Amino acid sequence: HLLLQASTNCVMDGMREHVDVNFNAAKSRVLAELEGCIDRSKKGGLDAPIADLIQKMNATESYVTTSSCSGRCAVFSESGDEKKKTGVWHLASHSPVSVDEVWSCLTSPEIAATSGPVTFKFEPFILHIQCRSIYTARDMLKVALDTGLRNSGIMLGKKFMVAVRTTLKLEVPVAFDGVLAVSREYVENLMGMCTAMFQENEARIARFEAAIGELFTKQSAEQQAQKQKELRIQRLKQEALERKRQKEQAKAVTSQPHQGTDES
Repeated sequence: HLLLQASTNCVMDGMREHVDVNFNAAKSRVLAELEGCIDRSKKGGLDAPIADLIQKMNATESYVTTSSCSGRCAVFSESGDEKKKTGVWHLASHSPVSVDEVWSCLTSPEIAATSGPVTFKFEPFILHIQCRSIYTARDMLKVALDTGLRNSGIMLGKKFMVAVRTTLKLEVPVAFDGVLAVSREYVENLMGMCTAMFQENEARIARFEAAIGELFTKQSAEQQAQKQKELRIQRLKQEALERKRQKEQAKAVTSQPHQGTDES
Protein backbone atom coordinates (compact mmCIF):
# COMPACT_ATOMS: atom_id res chain seq x y z
CA HIS A 1 0.00 0.00 0.00
CA LEU A 2 2.93 2.37 0.68
CA LEU A 3 4.31 1.66 -2.79
CA LEU A 4 0.89 2.24 -4.32
CA GLN A 5 0.49 5.50 -2.40
CA ALA A 6 3.95 6.69 -3.48
CA SER A 7 3.34 5.88 -7.13
CA THR A 8 -0.11 7.49 -7.00
CA ASN A 9 1.29 10.67 -5.46
CA CYS A 10 3.99 10.77 -8.13
CA VAL A 11 1.45 10.46 -10.91
CA MET A 12 -0.83 13.06 -9.34
CA ASP A 13 2.06 15.52 -9.05
CA GLY A 14 3.39 14.89 -12.54
CA MET A 15 0.30 14.54 -14.70
CA ARG A 16 -1.06 17.57 -16.49
CA GLU A 17 -4.49 15.99 -16.85
CA HIS A 18 -6.16 14.38 -13.85
CA VAL A 19 -9.51 13.81 -15.56
CA ASP A 20 -10.35 11.18 -18.17
CA VAL A 21 -11.80 13.30 -20.99
CA ASN A 22 -13.16 10.15 -22.65
CA PHE A 23 -14.95 8.92 -19.54
CA ASN A 24 -18.50 9.87 -20.58
CA ALA A 25 -18.20 8.11 -23.93
CA ALA A 26 -16.61 5.06 -22.30
CA LYS A 27 -19.33 4.90 -19.65
CA SER A 28 -22.10 5.09 -22.25
CA ARG A 29 -20.48 2.27 -24.20
CA VAL A 30 -20.00 0.08 -21.12
CA LEU A 31 -23.58 0.58 -19.95
CA ALA A 32 -24.91 -0.27 -23.42
CA GLU A 33 -22.82 -3.45 -23.44
CA LEU A 34 -23.99 -4.30 -19.92
CA GLU A 35 -27.62 -3.86 -20.93
CA GLY A 36 -27.09 -6.17 -23.89
CA CYS A 37 -25.45 -8.74 -21.60
CA ILE A 38 -28.42 -8.62 -19.23
CA ASP A 39 -30.82 -9.27 -22.10
CA ARG A 40 -28.88 -12.34 -23.25
CA SER A 41 -27.78 -13.80 -19.93
CA LYS A 42 -29.43 -17.00 -18.68
CA LYS A 43 -28.87 -15.96 -15.07
CA GLY A 44 -30.11 -12.40 -15.55
CA GLY A 45 -26.76 -10.69 -16.03
CA LEU A 46 -25.48 -9.29 -12.75
CA ASP A 47 -24.83 -11.54 -9.76
CA ALA A 48 -27.78 -11.03 -7.40
CA PRO A 49 -25.72 -10.32 -4.24
CA ILE A 50 -24.09 -7.27 -5.85
CA ALA A 51 -26.73 -6.14 -8.36
CA ASP A 52 -27.89 -3.21 -6.20
CA LEU A 53 -24.30 -2.17 -5.49
CA ILE A 54 -23.45 -2.09 -9.20
CA GLN A 55 -26.60 -0.16 -10.08
CA LYS A 56 -25.77 2.44 -7.42
CA MET A 57 -22.22 2.67 -8.73
CA ASN A 58 -23.30 3.11 -12.35
CA ALA A 59 -25.88 5.76 -11.38
CA THR A 60 -23.12 8.13 -10.23
CA GLU A 61 -21.37 10.74 -12.37
CA SER A 62 -17.87 9.50 -11.58
CA TYR A 63 -17.87 5.70 -11.81
CA VAL A 64 -18.84 2.79 -14.04
CA THR A 65 -18.27 -0.92 -13.41
CA THR A 66 -16.56 -2.84 -16.20
CA SER A 67 -16.59 -6.37 -14.71
CA SER A 68 -17.71 -8.02 -11.50
CA CYS A 69 -18.26 -11.21 -9.56
CA SER A 70 -20.01 -11.54 -6.21
CA GLY A 71 -17.88 -14.53 -5.24
CA ARG A 72 -18.27 -18.20 -6.14
CA CYS A 73 -17.26 -21.74 -5.41
CA ALA A 74 -16.44 -24.17 -8.18
CA VAL A 75 -15.04 -27.53 -9.20
CA PHE A 76 -12.63 -26.96 -12.07
CA SER A 77 -10.37 -29.13 -14.22
CA GLU A 78 -7.59 -27.68 -16.33
CA SER A 79 -7.16 -28.45 -20.01
CA GLY A 80 -4.01 -30.02 -21.39
CA ASP A 81 -3.04 -26.74 -23.09
CA GLU A 82 -1.02 -24.78 -20.52
CA LYS A 83 -0.64 -21.78 -22.84
CA LYS A 84 -4.39 -21.17 -23.21
CA LYS A 85 -5.09 -21.74 -19.49
CA THR A 86 -8.54 -23.13 -20.26
CA GLY A 87 -10.54 -25.84 -18.60
CA VAL A 88 -13.97 -27.11 -17.60
CA TRP A 89 -16.24 -25.81 -14.85
CA HIS A 90 -17.91 -28.96 -13.55
CA LEU A 91 -19.75 -27.05 -10.82
CA ALA A 92 -20.07 -23.33 -10.15
CA SER A 93 -22.27 -21.43 -7.72
CA HIS A 94 -22.49 -17.86 -6.36
CA SER A 95 -23.97 -19.17 -3.11
CA PRO A 96 -23.02 -22.00 -0.71
CA VAL A 97 -23.58 -25.52 -2.00
CA SER A 98 -24.34 -28.69 -0.09
CA VAL A 99 -21.95 -31.52 0.61
CA ASP A 100 -24.20 -33.79 -1.46
CA GLU A 101 -23.93 -31.51 -4.51
CA VAL A 102 -20.15 -31.41 -4.37
CA TRP A 103 -19.78 -35.11 -3.61
CA SER A 104 -22.12 -35.99 -6.48
CA CYS A 105 -20.00 -33.85 -8.81
CA LEU A 106 -16.70 -35.34 -7.64
CA THR A 107 -17.91 -38.93 -8.00
CA SER A 108 -19.47 -38.38 -11.44
CA PRO A 109 -18.27 -40.05 -14.67
CA GLU A 110 -17.36 -36.59 -15.89
CA ILE A 111 -14.67 -36.23 -13.21
CA ALA A 112 -13.52 -39.82 -13.75
CA ALA A 113 -12.82 -38.96 -17.39
CA THR A 114 -10.58 -35.97 -16.61
CA SER A 115 -6.82 -35.86 -17.01
CA GLY A 116 -4.63 -33.76 -14.76
CA PRO A 117 -5.71 -32.09 -11.52
CA VAL A 118 -9.25 -31.22 -10.53
CA THR A 119 -9.54 -28.44 -7.96
CA PHE A 120 -12.21 -27.08 -5.67
CA LYS A 121 -12.11 -23.28 -5.51
CA PHE A 122 -13.61 -20.44 -3.59
CA GLU A 123 -13.09 -17.11 -5.35
CA PRO A 124 -14.11 -13.90 -3.53
CA PHE A 125 -15.93 -10.75 -4.56
CA ILE A 126 -14.18 -8.68 -7.23
CA LEU A 127 -15.17 -5.44 -8.92
CA HIS A 128 -13.41 -3.43 -11.63
CA ILE A 129 -14.41 0.23 -11.71
CA GLN A 130 -13.53 2.87 -14.30
CA CYS A 131 -13.26 6.31 -12.69
CA ARG A 132 -13.72 9.82 -14.06
CA SER A 133 -10.53 11.16 -12.49
CA ILE A 134 -7.53 10.10 -10.49
CA TYR A 135 -9.11 11.84 -7.49
CA THR A 136 -12.32 9.81 -7.65
CA ALA A 137 -10.19 6.70 -8.16
CA ARG A 138 -8.21 7.57 -5.05
CA ASP A 139 -11.43 8.04 -3.05
CA MET A 140 -12.76 4.66 -4.20
CA LEU A 141 -9.51 2.89 -3.34
CA LYS A 142 -9.51 4.42 0.14
CA VAL A 143 -13.04 3.14 0.78
CA ALA A 144 -12.07 -0.34 -0.41
CA LEU A 145 -8.98 -0.51 1.81
CA ASP A 146 -10.78 0.97 4.83
CA THR A 147 -13.53 -1.66 4.61
CA GLY A 148 -11.09 -4.57 4.64
CA LEU A 149 -10.73 -5.22 0.90
CA ARG A 150 -6.97 -5.20 1.26
CA ASN A 151 -6.08 -6.65 -2.14
CA SER A 152 -7.49 -3.61 -3.96
CA GLY A 153 -5.45 -1.26 -6.12
CA ILE A 154 -5.39 1.45 -8.80
CA MET A 155 -4.42 0.72 -12.40
CA LEU A 156 -3.17 3.82 -14.20
CA GLY A 157 -2.90 4.34 -17.94
CA LYS A 158 -5.12 5.98 -20.52
CA LYS A 159 -7.95 5.55 -18.01
CA PHE A 160 -8.21 5.32 -14.24
CA MET A 161 -9.28 1.88 -13.00
CA VAL A 162 -9.78 0.58 -9.46
CA ALA A 163 -9.80 -3.16 -8.80
CA VAL A 164 -11.74 -3.90 -5.61
CA ARG A 165 -10.60 -7.25 -4.24
CA THR A 166 -10.32 -9.16 -1.01
CA THR A 167 -7.83 -11.75 0.15
CA LEU A 168 -10.39 -14.52 0.81
CA LYS A 169 -9.43 -17.49 -1.33
CA LEU A 170 -9.45 -21.26 -1.26
CA GLU A 171 -8.05 -23.65 -3.87
CA VAL A 172 -7.37 -27.33 -3.15
CA PRO A 173 -6.85 -30.38 -5.38
CA VAL A 174 -9.55 -33.00 -5.05
CA ALA A 175 -8.73 -35.42 -7.89
CA PHE A 176 -5.85 -36.38 -10.20
CA ASP A 177 -6.22 -38.01 -13.61
CA GLY A 178 -9.79 -39.04 -12.86
CA VAL A 179 -9.00 -40.56 -9.47
CA LEU A 180 -10.70 -38.99 -6.45
CA ALA A 181 -8.13 -37.89 -3.86
CA VAL A 182 -10.42 -36.92 -0.97
CA SER A 183 -13.03 -38.57 1.26
CA ARG A 184 -16.59 -37.45 1.89
CA GLU A 185 -15.52 -36.40 5.39
CA TYR A 186 -12.88 -34.17 3.83
CA VAL A 187 -15.52 -32.62 1.56
CA GLU A 188 -17.74 -31.98 4.61
CA ASN A 189 -14.91 -30.04 6.25
CA LEU A 190 -14.17 -28.25 2.99
CA MET A 191 -17.80 -27.14 2.66
CA GLY A 192 -17.71 -25.85 6.22
CA MET A 193 -14.75 -23.64 5.31
CA CYS A 194 -16.41 -22.60 2.07
CA THR A 195 -19.66 -21.59 3.78
CA ALA A 196 -17.73 -19.52 6.33
CA MET A 197 -15.92 -17.76 3.47
CA PHE A 198 -19.21 -16.99 1.74
CA GLN A 199 -20.49 -15.44 4.98
CA GLU A 200 -17.37 -13.33 5.45
CA ASN A 201 -17.41 -12.36 1.77
CA GLU A 202 -21.02 -11.20 2.14
CA ALA A 203 -20.14 -9.17 5.24
CA ARG A 204 -17.29 -7.43 3.43
CA ILE A 205 -19.55 -6.61 0.48
CA ALA A 206 -22.10 -5.11 2.90
CA ARG A 207 -19.44 -2.96 4.59
CA PHE A 208 -18.15 -1.78 1.22
CA GLU A 209 -21.65 -0.97 -0.06
CA ALA A 210 -22.46 1.05 3.07
CA ALA A 211 -19.17 2.95 2.81
CA ILE A 212 -19.56 3.83 -0.87
CA GLY A 213 -23.07 5.09 -0.07
CA GLU A 214 -21.45 7.61 2.28
CA LEU A 215 -18.82 8.41 -0.35
CA PHE A 216 -21.44 9.03 -3.04
CA THR A 217 -23.41 11.33 -0.71
CA LYS A 218 -20.26 13.32 0.02
CA GLN A 219 -19.23 13.49 -3.63
CA SER A 220 -22.73 14.55 -4.70
CA ALA A 221 -22.69 17.41 -2.18
CA GLU A 222 -19.23 18.47 -3.38
CA GLN A 223 -20.33 18.34 -7.02
CA GLN A 224 -23.41 20.45 -6.29
CA ALA A 225 -21.29 22.95 -4.39
CA GLN A 226 -18.83 23.11 -7.29
CA LYS A 227 -21.65 23.64 -9.77
CA GLN A 228 -23.05 26.46 -7.63
CA LYS A 229 -19.58 28.01 -7.42
CA GLU A 230 -19.15 27.83 -11.19
CA LEU A 231 -22.60 29.37 -11.74
CA ARG A 232 -21.77 32.18 -9.30
CA ILE A 233 -18.46 32.88 -11.05
CA GLN A 234 -20.22 32.88 -14.41
CA ARG A 235 -22.89 35.27 -13.09
CA LEU A 236 -20.27 37.62 -11.63
CA LYS A 237 -18.40 37.64 -14.93
CA GLN A 238 -21.60 38.44 -16.82
CA GLU A 239 -22.44 41.22 -14.36
CA ALA A 240 -18.92 42.64 -14.69
CA LEU A 241 -19.16 42.58 -18.48
CA GLU A 242 -22.55 44.28 -18.33
CA ARG A 243 -21.20 47.07 -16.05
CA LYS A 244 -18.27 47.53 -18.38
CA ARG A 245 -20.61 47.75 -21.36
CA GLN A 246 -22.79 50.32 -19.59
CA LYS A 247 -19.76 52.43 -18.64
CA GLU A 248 -18.43 52.35 -22.18
CA GLN A 249 -21.87 53.27 -23.50
CA ALA A 250 -22.16 56.19 -21.05
CA LYS A 251 -18.66 57.35 -21.91
CA ALA A 252 -19.47 57.25 -25.60
CA VAL A 253 -22.54 59.45 -25.03
CA THR A 254 -20.71 62.07 -22.96
CA SER A 255 -17.79 62.23 -25.39
CA GLN A 256 -20.00 63.17 -28.37
CA PRO A 257 -19.52 66.87 -29.50
CA HIS A 258 -22.31 69.33 -28.53
CA GLN A 259 -24.51 70.27 -31.47
CA GLY A 260 -25.53 74.05 -31.07
CA THR A 261 -28.03 76.05 -33.21
CA ASP A 262 -26.98 78.61 -35.81
CA GLU A 263 -28.56 82.06 -34.98
CA SER A 264 -27.15 84.07 -37.82
